Order: sequence, then structure tokens, then C-alpha cells
Amino acid sequence: MRAVLLAAGVGERLRPLTDESPKCLIPLAGRTLLARHLDAFERLDEIDRVGVVTGYLGDRIAEAVDAWLQETGSRLQIDRVDNPRFREGSILSFAAARPWLLAGDCIVMDADVLYGVRLLQRLVQSRYTSCVLLDDTAVRTGEEMMICADKRRVGHIARSSEPSTFSGWDTIGEGVGFTRLSAADAPALLEEIDALLAAGRADAEYEVALDAFVKRAECGFEHVHDLAWTEIDFPSDLKRATRDILPRLERPPAAR
Repeated sequence: MRAVLLAAGVGERLRPLTDESPKCLIPLAGRTLLARHLDAFERLDEIDRVGVVTGYLGDRIAEAVDAWLQETGSRLQIDRVDNPRFREGSILSFAAARPWLLAGDCIVMDADVLYGVRLLQRLVQSRYTSCVLLDDTAVRTGEEMMICADKRRVGHIARSSEPSTFSGWDTIGEGVGFTRLSAADAPALLEEIDALLAAGRADAEYEVALDAFVKRAECGFEHVHDLAWTEIDFPSDLKRATRDILPRLERPPAAR
């Protein structure tokens, strides 16, 4: 299974920290989000390759990948593809991963999430071949991307400000930003992405395509309300990550 990291974004809401550094290279307790992702991949036997979609300051990310490989001595195969239109919607980064999605089962992940390996393990070991992670303890601020499901099947994905995410579902919770996608289901999702792009929606978030996808393909979910994680979009998220999340995470493996 390949892990695909979407790491092309500018991180506007974290400026000035992102003026000269991609968001995934901001250090948290001395280790970057990118290094923490790679540490997790190294620990899971199910993940045999990694793809990184870069854009903003992409060469810095490539250098950091090389440094991680040298530090750890890992033989993990890490590939890169660049999204030159990274200032537009995240749907373009998902589209850039097309060859990887069609080549085999994948997990596609936002690179700006802090989490522990057990959370990722829950996704790669899920009984659902296509699925997402859902936290039903999330507090709504209007920013969260909500997962709405009936009878263990996801039926709707939208921002928490949307009235459609408030009721009418068996289960509602915040999505972590990680999607497991089977090779068999990938063409259906890519069709939805292509339809949006053909309609001039290059500014769309990739979750718009995911919302259309889950209405035509079976997509399950796994609960993660018992595990520590946070998305990092604002300076306040960095403070919370350091104060509340990091102390609850497993230590990464020591460098070899």
C-alpha cells in the first residue's frame, strides 16, 4: 500500500511561519510534521512506498526527505510529483496523484496533521477497502470537514458550517483528512475530480470530489475519538499540538 502525502499548500493562515518554510516543515518539539509522517510510515508493514505531492517550496521538502532517509537509514521508497498550480484548490494536488491511485491501494493524507502511529494503523488495517477516519467528539467552529454516515457507510462530506451536516445521519464527526482508497474505487473518484476540473472548478477543495464519490461508491469509516490528533492551520493549533497532543503520542523510533 502506498501512502500519498498532500504537501503542496502555502499555509497562508500560519504566516509568517510559512513565509520561508512549507507548513509540513515547521518543527514541533524539534521534529517536523513531515519527519513524523515518515516515522509512522516506517513503522507500518502495510506501507511499502510513499508519494509526496509538492508545490510551495517543494525543493525544501525534497531536501527534508533526503535528510530523513540519511538520518534513519530507511529503505522506504519515496517518490515526488509537483503540483505547479498549488495556489489553487487542493483538488489539483489530489489529481496530481492520479498515477499512484491507479497503481494500487493507497492512503491519501493531508500533510498538516499531527497524530500517532496507532491512528494511521487503524486506517490501513480497516476492514473497509475504501474508508476515512472520523472523530465524533469534535467541537464545531465552521472550519471542520465533517463526515456524515448511515449504517457504517459514509454518505456526505462537507464543512461543519453546512446545515446538511447537523442532523439526519446515524454518525457525524470531523474527518481527520486521511482517506484509504482501493485501486478498484480510484477510477470513480478520479472521474469526479475530472468532472469538477472540466466545469472550471480548479479552485475546489478535494473533499468536494470525495462527497460526490461517496454517493456512488461504498466508503466506510473508523472511529478515532480515543486517539490524539490535530490538524494544524492556525498558530493556536500549534500551541494546542505542543501542549495537549504531543504528550499523548507514541515516541518515534530512534535514528539508526
